[in-house]
Amino acid sequence: MHYFTRLLTGQVPSDSDDNNPIADNEQVLFTSVALVTLYSHPDRHLLQESSGTVVSCTKLSEQGLVVIDISCIQAVVAMIPHKFSPDSESTYFLVEKTGMELARFGMEEEDDEDDTE
Repeated sequence: MHYFTRLLTGQVPSDSDDNNPIADNEQVLFTSVALVTLYSHPDRHLLQESSGTVVSCTKLSEQGLVVIDISCIQAVVAMIPHKFSPDSESTYFLVEKTGMELARFGMEEEDDEDDTE
C-alpha cells in the first residue's frame, strides 16, 4: 500500500438556507481508500517446483497502481524484491505479514448459522 486517505463522498442535507457547503449540523460521508500496486500472476513453474511455497511475481507498470476501498483488503503482504541472476528481470516474492488477524483479535466472529437454544 502506498497511501491511505479518506475521501469526502457526500453529505446528508440539512435544513439551513445558508451558502455554507458543509454546515455545522450536517453529517459528511467519507470513503476510506488506499493506493495499492498490482503484481502479475505467480510464476507457475516456480510455484509448482517449490510445492506452493515461493510465490514469485513481477510488478506491473504504472497502470498497476489502483485506488481501492479499504473494505476490499483481505490480507496484508510484503512483496520482497529478488533476482535469480543479474540478467533476469526484477521479481518479487510474497511474504504474508501478521497484522490483519491481530487487528481483529478479541472480536467475536459472526456465524452464518442461526444460533438456536
